[in-house]
Amino acid sequence: MVFMKNGKRLFYNSIMRVQCKRYRYIFLFFPAIACLLVYLILPVHRPTIAEEHLKAGLAGISGQIEHHKVREWKYIVIHHSATKSGNAAEFDKYHRETRQWKNGLGYHFVVGNGNGSGKGEIEIGNRWVKQISGAHVGINKYNRYGIGICMVGNFNESYPSRAQMASLVVLVQYLQKQYNIPAENILMHKDCKTTECPGDKFPFYHVFAQTL
Repeated sequence: MVFMKNGKRLFYNSIMRVQCKRYRYIFLFFPAIACLLVYLILPVHRPTIAEEHLKAGLAGISGQIEHHKVREWKYIVIHHSATKSGNAAEFDKYHRETRQWKNGLGYHFVVGNGNGSGKGEIEIGNRWVKQISGAHVGINKYNRYGIGICMVGNFNESYPSRAQMASLVVLVQYLQKQYNIPAENILMHKDCKTTECPGDKFPFYHVFAQTL
């Protein structure tokens, strides 16, 4: 009887150990599963590329973009303007008059935030029209072979809007496809040079996740 009781006790203990291990794995993986569900469910983590953004953003200028296919582009470099407002014309004036850059606006594209240009509006810079090197990184390799995109806003202080992110993703995907630019060559300014640009609050993973 003692043997049977001990045997039952050992069997019971072994079952409990197995159950405890199962629950331990559940508790270990629960935070990761919860984070994944939050990422998938909450809209703030997945900027919606709405139809109006496609029409107002890229669709309206795709013909102009496609007209210029003469250069070999290898990188896409994302910046912020570090200002609360602005547009391509304002930045062009600043770069010409203050920076003394004869070709003006250092970026190829500017994505507006509604203060100075439309929400998510994509503006084409002179450097894209002429298919010339940018003046946006400060390193020759990335200026010569990198397409510079400036997001209007200071993303050390606030996050880009949903409209901006939607337009940016569409633009990046389009350029990536047109010029066979791999996902690893889609960069932030601070990936190329010591700088805070495009800011600590810029959600780069939104863009990268949709270009793989």
